[in-house]
Amino acid sequence: MSKKKYAFSNAKHSSINTRKSLVKLNAKITQLYQKGKIQESLILSQQALKQFPNDLTLLKNAGAFSGILGQIELAKQYTLKSLEINPYDANLHSNLALIFQQKEQPNEAERHYKEALSINSSNSQTYNNFATFLTEQKRFNEAKKYYQKALNISPNNATIYHNLAIFFQKQGQFNKSKEYYQKALNIDPNYTEAHNGFGVLLQKEKKFDKAKEHYQMALKVNPNYIETKWNLSLLNLTLIKFGEGFELYESRYHPSKRGRGLMKTISPNVSTPQYQGENIRDKHILVCLEQGIGDTVMFASVLLELVDSGAKITLACNTRLIDLFNRSFDFLTAIPKDKDNRYQDLDNKIDYWMFIGSLPKFYRNDIKDFGKHKHYLKVDNVLLHKWQDRFNNLEHNTNIGISWAGGATAENKRDRSLTLEKILPILTKASQSANIINLQYGDRQQEINNFKRQTGITIHDWEDADPLKDLDNFTSQIKALDLVISIDNSTVHFAGALGVKTYVMLPFNQDWRWAEDRDDSYWYPNVMQLFRQNEDGKWDDVIQNVANTLE
Repeated sequence: MSKKKYAFSNAKHSSINTRKSLVKLNAKITQLYQKGKIQESLILSQQALKQFPNDLTLLKNAGAFSGILGQIELAKQYTLKSLEINPYDANLHSNLALIFQQKEQPNEAERHYKEALSINSSNSQTYNNFATFLTEQKRFNEAKKYYQKALNISPNNATIYHNLAIFFQKQGQFNKSKEYYQKALNIDPNYTEAHNGFGVLLQKEKKFDKAKEHYQMALKVNPNYIETKWNLSLLNLTLIKFGEGFELYESRYHPSKRGRGLMKTISPNVSTPQYQGENIRDKHILVCLEQGIGDTVMFASVLLELVDSGAKITLACNTRLIDLFNRSFDFLTAIPKDKDNRYQDLDNKIDYWMFIGSLPKFYRNDIKDFGKHKHYLKVDNVLLHKWQDRFNNLEHNTNIGISWAGGATAENKRDRSLTLEKILPILTKASQSANIINLQYGDRQQEINNFKRQTGITIHDWEDADPLKDLDNFTSQIKALDLVISIDNSTVHFAGALGVKTYVMLPFNQDWRWAEDRDDSYWYPNVMQLFRQNEDGKWDDVIQNVANTLE
């Protein structure tokens, strides 16, 4: 993450009406800030503002402290009031630009960055912040110019080198990125963010030992640095070190991670305690969905171990999964997930709660713990027969489902997704002896029609088959297939949990759940075959290998 800073004011109050108490207050606030006690600094500033509501130093710092603490609307209010008093303060414009940047108002952010630089053209921090903003906007040429201006003013500033490392990493210039991470660490060997970022980059290159070294150095400096704990958990899980991996995986719901696009896991609003491995025989536990549909299906396999512990289970999940889960797991009650995670009506009925993604921490600490439960999802037989009848009316006896796009983030989508044209060798081979069935979610009719006009290959599609609308219908459709071919998305989790033979095409930087150097899945044993990129972004060998595997 690019590092941006709010400008803090420690200027002495020079008004003719300065009171000794105000001077003392500002001095105390400065001391608290310098000790890293930001919350206390803000509280004291707010208390002082009741007595001195128009003191510029108090207002500026209250705005800066609010911004640091992520209280963006409050930061905006204090900063705007400060600007009313002094509209020509460059630091205030820079802080307000950062606030608008965090509020995703890019036009306002850019206006205030430029205003700040027109007032003071020698502030490297403003240049640095503006450059990170431009990087986020993918205006790379402009960003590079402002980073260089920042370095011209502050050539030994580790933060600028760190942000440049991220700048080059976003553009796929990994060697250049590593060079700048190293420059940042040469200036500041204890720079936790740089160690963390360097570790992420090395992990992408599959230099796992070196990545782990940087993660460990970051945690040596700051044992509570959540970003690194999270990244180290994914590294351990990729290397099938489940004990360490799932323990650190708990960092995903740490409050500091909220709003950063890494996880949106929020604890339920109940008075009962979170489950931490207690004896739960004859106890009632609320299991909460937290991640995507595919993750939920994958982690649901561990519910079978939880019920073996003698617990009564209520599962709060996506409404599209309720009928499927109630049918598949007759030992639990699936209820709709509350959008605000409020389950007070269950307070008097449950003894514990837990996230579904925490189940493996208690039941899957070794590779031998996987594979105990196979084909655990059960479809609606009426819907299954509907799909079987549909497929029986097609040309071939074999039916192959395909899915080619997906990903929760822009980076995921770029790394994982393909096009119908790209997988033409697979579709050409498959169409010779099988019916090709569309499993791709969303409206893809135009894309499918265009592909048929260009290639003559038919991909069968039905309007009632969209998993975004009906998962019971979708799972029945998958169950009626002989084979699923897909990139890494939720489709493969449904296919694996249904026991349908599946070929998964994986990017070079595959997700942790597919481990490293395996051609099978320990989550879905005996039904999945994994086809991996040998080089980042290169799909040709993967596609040809899948095509060659088809009978």
